Amino acid sequence: MPWHQRFIDEVLAIFSKQQATLLELGCGRGELARVLLRKKKQWSIIGIDSDLCGMAETQQEHGAR
Repeated sequence: MPWHQRFIDEVLAIFSKQQATLLELGCGRGELARVLLRKKKQWSIIGIDSDLCGMAETQQEHGAR
């Protein structure tokens, strides 16, 4: 199980709405956003990090949401 799986499960339980907008500070390469968007395609996640190249990979995979 990935180290962040428990956190992901908690986020999904807390934000059980069909549509949500989340803000992730210090998102790095966007791995958490990737996992959440695979499970909740209708969500929007705003990621803030100094590593713009890493965030670009996630944006390419999921589009600007």
